[in-house]
Amino acid sequence: MFSCVRYYRLGVRVPPTGQSRIPNGQKYSPVRILTRLPVIYTDFCKAFDSIDFGILLKKLQGIGFHVNLIDWLLSYLCKRSLYVYFNNAVSHEFTSTSGVPQGSNLGPLIFIIFINDLTCVFKYSGCLLFADDLKLFGSIRSDLDSVVLQRDLDCLFKWHIDNRLHLNIEKCSVLSYTRKAQPLIHVYKINNLVLSRSNTITDLGIIFDSKLDFSQHIDTMVSKTYRRLGFLKRRTREFSSELTLKVLYCAHIRSNLEYCSIIWNPNYRNKIEIIERIQNNFLRYLLYEKNGFYLHDISSSLLQRNKFCKTLKRQNGNKIIRAGSEFAKREKKRTKREEKSAHFEAQAEAADYHAQKIAYSTHAHGDQNLTSMRLYRPTDSQPFDGVGPNFYTDLHS
Repeated sequence: MFSCVRYYRLGVRVPPTGQSRIPNGQKYSPVRILTRLPVIYTDFCKAFDSIDFGILLKKLQGIGFHVNLIDWLLSYLCKRSLYVYFNNAVSHEFTSTSGVPQGSNLGPLIFIIFINDLTCVFKYSGCLLFADDLKLFGSIRSDLDSVVLQRDLDCLFKWHIDNRLHLNIEKCSVLSYTRKAQPLIHVYKINNLVLSRSNTITDLGIIFDSKLDFSQHIDTMVSKTYRRLGFLKRRTREFSSELTLKVLYCAHIRSNLEYCSIIWNPNYRNKIEIIERIQNNFLRYLLYEKNGFYLHDISSSLLQRNKFCKTLKRQNGNKIIRAGSEFAKREKKRTKREEKSAHFEAQAEAADYHAQKIAYSTHAHGDQNLTSMRLYRPTDSQPFDGVGPNFYTDLHS
């Protein structure tokens, strides 16, 4: 889903400067057209517990697994005796006829092999598959495109019947990504049951909406992070180690702020300030615990010089969220002002020096020799018209 959203955002928001990134997504024709992009979120019902051993055997043979390896896997899965232990009570033993052991290392791998051919049944739509999390999407320009997407839904249901898996149709939903005020609405069905529509979907911990605004996700994340920060403050009042506080902050709070930040990267200054305000809150608490006083304003040097905490960054590299925090922007402006002031002072000093040199030369040689004179800075090593390299020193002695 994240790759789908990335190309969708590239299509509706052309980068303001630099080389355009839209050609990277040209092969994603459903996203590049951008009239309306319905995404169908599906939900498996007890996926790991429903794997049929006979169907798994056929798939392993079709992939090309060696006979000895297949026998070893089947011996690991089949004829396994199980019982339930609860409150010092033990149930009767029973033999499992389907499913993979959950919590094992081989369980997820066997499940991925089992559903590996699921993506091959879709002829018209794009799909994204992560374990048992499947999403179908396709660009809709007319009613015919909706019919084509419905055909792939029928193929999905048929595949589940053939492989003896079950879809939780009540939890399947449709979310249409579009910026049109009145988009085309089509009713999608699975096994003649109408899929519900939603304005927001939580996918792998990220809240998506139809406009890809991510405001609700940011607000929810900030609210959750403030609760964690309050818990951290209450439980660490007796802590004296600055390093321990920083480790706890990075593990329980900062990690939540930076999770998938490349997806919900804020585009507005007010959202950036809301996120950075959390870190400012922690920095004030950290300084109070260390020095015994509370600061109402945080200097940018505390962040930029890495004395306490680095600025919030994306997870895909060293790019700071939205090309820099508000502290970095203020620090950059201050540096520019200082450089500009130093430049003006240097210009004024040079002008004063040349004025004094011209005045001295006029007094020593007269006005008639002024046009033929060559002026040098104090660092020049060559004399000019009879005046040696120590002219500047002699002038100010």
